[in-house]
Amino acid sequence: MEVKNYAASWKRFVAGIIDVLIAVIISYVIVIILLALLVSGAGIKDPSILGKVSYIGYIIDILYFSLMESSSKQGTVGKILFRIKVTDLNGSQINLWHAISRNTAKITSVILLFIGFIMIPFTERKQGLHDIMAKCLVLDKASP
Repeated sequence: MEVKNYAASWKRFVAGIIDVLIAVIISYVIVIILLALLVSGAGIKDPSILGKVSYIGYIIDILYFSLMESSSKQGTVGKILFRIKVTDLNGSQINLWHAISRNTAKITSVILLFIGFIMIPFTERKQGLHDIMAKCLVLDKASP
């Protein structure tokens, strides 16, 4: 089945901004709570703990995106608001591991100076590098 109802690039962009804000807020709140517990409860005074705990923030971000995109909603809060969804190449719902691979592949898109995101409007199926790597599409909800 050929899927052609790709989500508009502007929808993906605005949904992405909303989702990054949500993920950052969730991550920061959890990291700050963890740091407060570590410093006050254990009396840790090592400043390198901040770097170690910040990795938890990255994991939380990946989990936010992956759990939401592999759910029955097939999208994060931003994607739900703009009525777009993440699918496999056949337009079907992706599972958690598929979503995790897509969201960890975003690291490559970022490392390449965001080229992986910038390319979305210029590819035939409106895919970012991370979508291509994970074999995913982002579609309008009206599509099958």
